[in-house]
Amino acid sequence: MRKNYEMSQEDLDTLLNACKYAPLIMLQCGMPPSPQERANNAWKAIGKKYHCDYLTIKPTGNGDRFFSAEPEKPHVKKDGSAWCAHWSDFINLQESEAAFGDTPEEAISKLVQS
Repeated sequence: MRKNYEMSQEDLDTLLNACKYAPLIMLQCGMPPSPQERANNAWKAIGKKYHCDYLTIKPTGNGDRFFSAEPEKPHVKKDGSAWCAHWSDFINLQESEAAFGDTPEEAISKLVQS
């Protein structure tokens, strides 16, 4: 099941800048990432930000900022008497997005709507 997304202009600019060649300065630090590696990392960041699988991202044809992808599935676990839904990058309740409900479905619904 695919979902349509619209990335911000800032996200698009970051992605486009990641694809550009950068001058190579010879220091004894090794080779810098290639444009392909930087672009892959930018797509991973977009997938993380929009909670979708970055490997499934495809353009929709509606403009440069629009894409479709398979949405990330929230993780759900019992927390006391409630259910907690969160994304895969969950750290803790102070730093990460999470939602609670009386059922797993209610928690997921609240998380996806936030």
